[in-house]
Amino acid sequence: MTAPASNRFPTPIGSRSTPGPGRFDQQFIDGALAILRGLGFLWRTPAARALALVPIAVCAGLSVLAIAGSMAAKRVVPVTGGTLPTHTPIFVALLLATVVIVGALTFIPALALGPIVEHLQMLAAEGR
Repeated sequence: MTAPASNRFPTPIGSRSTPGPGRFDQQFIDGALAILRGLGFLWRTPAARALALVPIAVCAGLSVLAIAGSMAAKRVVPVTGGTLPTHTPIFVALLLATVVIVGALTFIPALALGPIVEHLQMLAAEGR
């Protein structure tokens, strides 16, 4: 059985007593910082840096080879009315829209649980 998250990750004393939705926001940030502090030991010596990069390089190389092999095995499909050309502005617009939407869906839930709710509560307390 593992210890509760509050005991495993060192957090500032003030964040444990923060009431309301700001507590989630603070714990979210503290957890990310604790993970980054825990990974700091990897980068202290040049040998450790080189050793840490070996699995990354191997995995990246294997991924590139797997994608290249998959693409080489595909047959060429003739251009039809349903084909989306990649050299047009519509492709660029769809790609950018996809990146923005996925990014928003990644970060908006965390914002909704912390700062946005806190701001709405502040406005409600002021009577707006």
